Amino acid sequence: MADEAKPEVNKINVRVKNQGGEEIHFALKSTTKLSKMMQAYADRQGQPVDSFRFVFDGERLNPDHTVDDAGLEDQDSIDAFQEQVGGHADKERAAPSFGK
Repeated sequence: MADEAKPEVNKINVRVKNQGGEEIHFALKSTTKLSKMMQAYADRQGQPVDSFRFVFDGERLNPDHTVDDAGLEDQDSIDAFQEQVGGHADKERAAPSFGK
């Protein structure tokens, strides 16, 4: 039996910053799915994970991707934005009707 070469697993440190500039640091393996980090961040914030939008280099992160898939490197910073709910205006109050 030939020994199969296992892919190299690296560990990196990343920072997740909220809109107020507060940071939480995570040590992640290159094979870790981002959903694990996202859930841990949400748990520490006491919010559901779907209330956050995680962005790296202007692109929203896919929870099913791994650290390697996302191209994250040691000491990279991820932005965590609070999802906004609402914004739908009542049609009757949305635009004033002039001339009716």
